[in-house]
Amino acid sequence: MAFEHPFLLSGIQAISALHLSTVQPHRKQLLQTSAVALASSALPSFRTSMNHPTPKSIHAIFAFAGSLVYYIMASPDFLQAGRKVDRCRIPSRGDDQPHWFQTMRGLMALLLNNWDEIIKGPLSPLVVEATLYEMDQKNPPGKTNDEKLVELEALFPLSSTFNPSSDVAASHLLSNDEHKDELCMDALAGLRRVSALLHSSSKTLHIKTSIHMWAGSVSQEFVELIYEQDPRALVLLAHYCVLLKKNDNIWYLRGLGPGLLENIRLALGAEWQPWIQWALDQPIGSSRFW
Repeated sequence: MAFEHPFLLSGIQAISALHLSTVQPHRKQLLQTSAVALASSALPSFRTSMNHPTPKSIHAIFAFAGSLVYYIMASPDFLQAGRKVDRCRIPSRGDDQPHWFQTMRGLMALLLNNWDEIIKGPLSPLVVEATLYEMDQKNPPGKTNDEKLVELEALFPLSSTFNPSSDVAASHLLSNDEHKDELCMDALAGLRRVSALLHSSSKTLHIKTSIHMWAGSVSQEFVELIYEQDPRALVLLAHYCVLLKKNDNIWYLRGLGPGLLENIRLALGAEWQPWIQWALDQPIGSSRFW
């Protein structure tokens, strides 16, 4: 497939060079420079293919989009457009550099919009996990660490109890607050489900699924709360970092969870620190994959 679509071949080579730079430190600078050149050369034809997808090309498009997520996750700060960009920064609306969280959301949207074709193609074994996740949407999450996530429900009281005010302006304000609570509760429910995937039987696949599914499934309105650095949305993002920390053993995730969590800690006021202390206390995974 890569030989039929040169942008995919360049993308595979770019992520391979980046990976190799982590296991061959003496060639690190050379390999990282090669990774940048390969990724840059692939993007124009990838964008052209994205604008005119076909049933034949969609599989290569999806494969490249997936490799791009890993590339951005793994890229050292200086690799992004030749300037220092913190890969662990909190996603923002005005970000002028690619952020892995947003790229991951794009990947999941691409999958859902082209599901019928992708599920019939060579990448179907890699995406069937999403089907399992969707089937599990109505099932209760696993119990491991779930009690800590349940405690976060106290942050969103209006999601279950709402008494409208007789004052129109106040009622409108409360209605907005209630909507934010519902957005956060939906995001929390999704986080509980994907956290449970870490403790299922297909360990390696579930690791990758868990880190993709929450970012890809939360509503755009919730993402807007993250962009606004709404404290409660950041608390949930901090608990998502626990998934990243536990999987710090995967080469492209190394340092990402602790780094993002530290940026969240710095962004939150003192009154919010107790809500993320458990996430801060969680250990970093040490048994390395790849």
